[in-house]
Amino acid sequence: MEKSPAVSFTSSQFPIEPHEDEDTNPGIYGRALARWLAEQLQARGIAIKEVVAEDWGLCVVTQTRPVRVNVAVANVEDSSTRWQMFAFAERGLFQLRASAAESQRELEAMREHLAAIVAGIPDARDVSWEELD
Repeated sequence: MEKSPAVSFTSSQFPIEPHEDEDTNPGIYGRALARWLAEQLQARGIAIKEVVAEDWGLCVVTQTRPVRVNVAVANVEDSSTRWQMFAFAERGLFQLRASAAESQRELEAMREHLAAIVAGIPDARDVSWEELD
């Protein structure tokens, strides 16, 4: 899977909903952040298909073309105010025709969106970017 660097930040803007980790794994949160992020991406012209819970967190599923680039969202372990997000390229049947260069362009474009969106969170602090393995 091709991934962008992950952005981590601290913010109290995204409260944890009661029992939301029943849809993921115990202690894994991010529903409020994922829904808000989907709205922010839509406002930037990115079509959003849905937000889905996964065992590792939430996935903002886009309808980007030629490569579908989704965004993974979750809290940082044992925190209710520290968050992490990264974009990843989904290589479905139709996306297999896309070149590696196209995938990288799409990932970089989404990373730029994420950087601008995080910069607009009123109380975001301790923002850091990290390459993922």
